[in-house]
Amino acid sequence: MFFFKHLRSIFLFLVLFLLASSIAAIAGDAGNELRIGFLSENKRVIPFIYQEGRYLFTNVKIPEITITNGSYDTVEILNVILEGKYAGDTFVKKLFQAGDVKKHMIELGARINGLKNGKYPMSLNISYGKFIDPGKNFAETNILSPSAVGVLALWELSWFEHIGREEIDELVFKIFCRRGNKLEMLKFPVKLEKYNQKNKYSFPLKGNILIANMSANYCHHRITNSQEFGFDAICLDEKLSMNKKDQPAVLNDYFSYGQPIYAAADGVVVKIADKFPECASEPAVRKKNPNAMFGLITKIGFDNTVGGNHVIIDHGNGEFGFYAHMCEGTIKVSPGEKVKKGQVIGKLGSTGNSDGPHLHFQVFDSPELTTGNGLPVYFENIPADELGSYRKNYNALGGVDNLRIRLE
Repeated sequence: MFFFKHLRSIFLFLVLFLLASSIAAIAGDAGNELRIGFLSENKRVIPFIYQEGRYLFTNVKIPEITITNGSYDTVEILNVILEGKYAGDTFVKKLFQAGDVKKHMIELGARINGLKNGKYPMSLNISYGKFIDPGKNFAETNILSPSAVGVLALWELSWFEHIGREEIDELVFKIFCRRGNKLEMLKFPVKLEKYNQKNKYSFPLKGNILIANMSANYCHHRITNSQEFGFDAICLDEKLSMNKKDQPAVLNDYFSYGQPIYAAADGVVVKIADKFPECASEPAVRKKNPNAMFGLITKIGFDNTVGGNHVIIDHGNGEFGFYAHMCEGTIKVSPGEKVKKGQVIGKLGSTGNSDGPHLHFQVFDSPELTTGNGLPVYFENIPADELGSYRKNYNALGGVDNLRIRLE
């Protein structure tokens, strides 16, 4: 078995080597007709980075890309190789097999078209940011006819991370395709933006806190454009319990419900949304009709429906804080108002797309929930050693999930 396992690896290496060699002379010609770009026009590719002892951990959500066939020929997308580089040298190489790529392009194209042509097309922006609309449906196949646009979100197939003495500063997509009888390759280099926050933040809740769904967890936050480095947090009582009753039946049975939310830094209030009715958040109502929330979109707007009652604060230096799922009628600030770090801005609730009282918090580069890019965030009152035994430097909460901590 050992021999055949390695023989298979050697064979695959030789196939890729010969394929790359055969296309080297014609790859440049293909670049003028087959074009690769981001799905989002304002996409920022920012890694989650932290240091453990002498080693650096780099985790990157692979950006969504499009492949446009500007030629007169039909083109079949085959294998994809993604390389992670530092200072021009390759340290990580991932191979996405042609069969997996085909299945992925079929499913993703159909899903994006469904969102694009659906009742709430803004949900496509929530997922992918300010996406570039080709003016027609995306291809629901890996075989691109002339003028067709295919799409890839390879993070759905594999995480991309590296642990070593160096941090990855560039991704390079190598897309192998067949046009007629010719094999070709397209390259798409992507420089990573090493982002460190510009402001000093304190955590927006106090007491015993449970933080979950952070950056290293590919949950609904990390895979969503503006929420990429967001997280959820709840308050616990002195016994570290989440609920006042074993079987909570109403919102008030949760210890988090009604707890104060504090401004994480100085800033100016940009937007508030306060029309989501508290009664629509009650567990019994959600259980009876889990989709009833979407009926509010035409009445109170998409952002207020999805984010619930919320506040967006311009904290300066291109960083905006999003405080979501507040109780109805508890927002204490108004648009244009200056706030100070530690000022109470509202109370914790469960309005919007929420399955229980919690605070969703994120920092992003725009006050627009559907088109902004998520930015890494950490807090001066959460020391590095709370996040890992040997943690030194980091640009976002993460590396662990379900962090329990006490904050005064």
